[in-house]
Amino acid sequence: MEKRAFLLLGTVAAVILLSGCQINYLNSNGFGTVMPGVIITDQTRGGFMLSKAESLAGVEVLGRVEGRSKARNVIGLVSEGDCGIQAAKRDALSKCPGADDIINVEVDTHHKSTLGLVNESTTILTGIAIKYKK
Repeated sequence: MEKRAFLLLGTVAAVILLSGCQINYLNSNGFGTVMPGVIITDQTRGGFMLSKAESLAGVEVLGRVEGRSKARNVIGLVSEGDCGIQAAKRDALSKCPGADDIINVEVDTHHKSTLGLVNESTTILTGIAIKYKK
């Protein structure tokens, strides 16, 4: 009987833990999304536009750029990386020497997980690199 109670308690704890991790996906900010898989997840969530240029006066358009930033978590014990928007922006600007800023910025997030043991989150920032005219 003690073994059954322990198994039931473990199952209930696992369900609560897994559903709590997935509740964040219910807020999709108006973009289509699905809940992550318990065994494998490999999905990109629709993002948002951070800024839109009203005028290109005073700037030189250098071209389209993309930057990425990534963070990982292993077994919920070790977490490393930076999947922030600023890290993705630095990466994008590093690919376009001379660029001062990025306009028409769009951001998506890609999540990848295997059995919930190894999790990765990648922020993907795209936009148009510009240089301010002096």
